[in-house]
Amino acid sequence: MKGFLPEKQPSKTYSISNNSLDLLTNVANDLPKLLLTGQLQKQINHLKKNDFEINELLISKKPADINLAMRHLSFIAHGYIWGDVEPHKILPAVIAKPWVQIANELGRPPILSYASYCLDNWYKIDSDQEISLENVALINNFLGGVDEDWFVTIHVVIEDRASNAVCAAGKIKDLDEEATEGEIKQELINISKSMREVNKIFARMPEKCDPYVYYHRVRPFIFGSKDNPDLKSGLVYEGEFKDNLRNGHYNKIEDLECPFYNVSVASPDFFDIFSGDYDTIIHLAGVTTLPDCECNPVDTLSSNVLGTSNVLDFSRRKGIPHVIFASTAAVYEQNKEDVLTEDLDINPRLYYSLSKKMCEELIASYRKNYGCNVTTLRFFNIFGPDGDKERLNPPLISYVHRELMKGLPPVLCGDGEQVRDFICIDDVLAMIELCLDKKPNDTFNVCTGVTTSVNQITKWVSEELGLEHLGIKYRKSDQLWDTYPDLFEGQYPFDKNIVVEETEKYTKGSYEKAKRTLGWEPNTD
Repeated sequence: MKGFLPEKQPSKTYSISNNSLDLLTNVANDLPKLLLTGQLQKQINHLKKNDFEINELLISKKPADINLAMRHLSFIAHGYIWGDVEPHKILPAVIAKPWVQIANELGRPPILSYASYCLDNWYKIDSDQEISLENVALINNFLGGVDEDWFVTIHVVIEDRASNAVCAAGKIKDLDEEATEGEIKQELINISKSMREVNKIFARMPEKCDPYVYYHRVRPFIFGSKDNPDLKSGLVYEGEFKDNLRNGHYNKIEDLECPFYNVSVASPDFFDIFSGDYDTIIHLAGVTTLPDCECNPVDTLSSNVLGTSNVLDFSRRKGIPHVIFASTAAVYEQNKEDVLTEDLDINPRLYYSLSKKMCEELIASYRKNYGCNVTTLRFFNIFGPDGDKERLNPPLISYVHRELMKGLPPVLCGDGEQVRDFICIDDVLAMIELCLDKKPNDTFNVCTGVTTSVNQITKWVSEELGLEHLGIKYRKSDQLWDTYPDLFEGQYPFDKNIVVEETEKYTKGSYEKAKRTLGWEPNTD
């Protein structure tokens, strides 16, 4: 077989036999009956967290087994979400955990994709005969029936017939300048012939698939959760996550022992997701990159300000005695003092720092009006292992590491002599743990009180990696945000002088208040 269909027919059974995989197979195969009788959600809710455990598959890494598990879990998950009168907003961990694991193994998101719904979901009735509408059947389905089976069968056969066009297109791409007109013409003829066969197959769709039946009975099960009006806040993966973590990546949190819910703190459903008693909320959520915030002001205000308002109101209504809020040293952006202390007046102008100031003012309001206990931590330049290297403007150390590992010299804006107050993530965590214990109702800088130049940081990283021979390149200070070109277009472009100020600014904080009040001080050299 060619094209996008697998070389071998998709598997119906696992090569490994154990209780978890047997149960997974049985539930997937019984899905039409469970949905028809309304028993699927009830059965899933009675399972234990690890009843669909797939560790043996992840160790063996057999492609046929991996694809089969992805198909089984995808069908069960979508049946669970959409198989009731109202969609279920929380996917139980028994499905969510193995689904995310298998999706990561495949490098795909945990959704019912075309690959699982069609490409890996068929078999030939007579294995000796070719793929055709008279010789292909589905392995898994939702409600079953002619309409659902025929719809997917049509697509399997279309993929088979279109494979000749895919191959011909590949051959044309690989032809060199000496290729004759006849060679090119022959491949174009093959593409045309293949497309005529595809159209001929597609024209048979109405024979056994009623569009009304498919649209109202089958299509709802293949809905996604992202931007779906029936799931306005997306899908909560109990113990895992779903949809995009705006600037985050699942591999950074996959070893978490506690549940992780992907729900925006600004969501109107925020109050509906969580229940139970909490001692403290640690509120770290927000949009943070300066140029990103300037490009996306509505998202910034929604995530940062509305999100914080939601957290504060939630804690007040639920009687949660303590909130820890992540603010930023960026609120000092307009201050010119040599040492930045918590008692200084702040008057930021950029969206990110301004949004954090608004949050701090909301906190002051909740302290005054409701007597709420909130610890505000102004983090300076945090660094640590596994920093984000993917964003357009990564943090300095992450950026330098990324470029060096590519064999490229880091490009610094300005002369590199601008200094920052860098604080290790271990010290940040120690501060948070101390605040969990002491619950101070106050604002603190989290910094080292030591400045280090951008050049020095870059040299240290280069030396640690043994790549100092790659050197350092420089460009103008006003080019730091050029990865966001939309900022500098139109009748009212962003002022490049502000970029220069941000690039060349001097930043040094004082942690004396935290030391005096809490006994905290940084321990990382």
